[in-house]
Amino acid sequence: MGMSDDDEAIGAEVLTSHQRAARTYRKGRVCAEPGCQTVLSIYNPQDRCAAHELVVVDSGRRRSLPKAS
Repeated sequence: MGMSDDDEAIGAEVLTSHQRAARTYRKGRVCAEPGCQTVLSIYNPQDRCAAHELVVVDSGRRRSLPKAS
């Protein structure tokens, strides 16, 4: 099923000059992980690829489930 010329988008917003463009970073950057040659996206603000990004796990507070009545 393709779209024809008379199909209309539903719920889409029109792009205007008031919307900010996505920030971009230097083209051709390579993952900082030794031995990794993955070229990073110009939209990735990190210095590592997704496979090597450093992740901080925030366990938060442990809470008990409410007791069943």
